[in-house]
Amino acid sequence: GLRANKGQLLSQKRNVDFKGVVLRFAFQAPHALQHQLLREDLGYQGIILTDTLSVPAITDHYDSGEAALNAIDAGADMLLCPADLEQTIETLQKAVDENKLTEERIDESVARILAAKLRLGLIE
Repeated sequence: GLRANKGQLLSQKRNVDFKGVVLRFAFQAPHALQHQLLREDLGYQGIILTDTLSVPAITDHYDSGEAALNAIDAGADMLLCPADLEQTIETLQKAVDENKLTEERIDESVARILAAKLRLGLIE
């Protein structure tokens, strides 16, 4: 489980062990839940990724860039299937330019992703 830092892939129907690589969480989960609970309280250091960001439950309320930035603000490391990739990139770049998203925050996610790839032998 999470306490052992094995990580799990969470779906709506069941939990699936995924070799300590990812924890899938709804993008709407607040920062306090994802960061405080998962990272600090439970010591989870794996990847947090969103569910697909192109579903109507999200796109009916947020544009692609807003959804992506909200997910990253909540603690997500990887964004799955943004509805408009170009808009997502532009929004995230603007957020960095305006100091709403720091390069340090991006580096934290990149480090977790690279660590997972190393553990799986995908890179050396």
